[in-house]
Amino acid sequence: MRRLVLFCCILWGVSCAEEVMEKPENLIPQEEMTNIIYDMAVLNAAKEINSQILSEYIKQPSDFIFRKYGIDSIQYTKSDLYYASVPAEYDKIYNAAKLRLEKEKSEIDEKRRQSADSARQRTVINRKD
Repeated sequence: MRRLVLFCCILWGVSCAEEVMEKPENLIPQEEMTNIIYDMAVLNAAKEINSQILSEYIKQPSDFIFRKYGIDSIQYTKSDLYYASVPAEYDKIYNAAKLRLEKEKSEIDEKRRQSADSARQRTVINRKD
């Protein structure tokens, strides 16, 4: 039984170390890939909130992002596929983008709370006068 468990662990370790996909020549660096995914998430959220306003300024969100980063859809797709074939790297990229989104959301929520508090204070002051 111990040999079977040991064999399975060794087999699992070797299979995880094996590259599933060859690294593309023009691989987008992890940090830039994180930024791209973050921007895509923001644009998708904006599209869900009010697509009409977004379409006035940005006709094709993905084309906008590709131009912003100086990449094309093929380079993005190959890079995305490569990172997807290395789950630990893919998780790092998506978790970094997620943390950035959460941080910005909490900052916006805090500003809204402060704005609402100061509006309430102004109302209380005005009622006293």
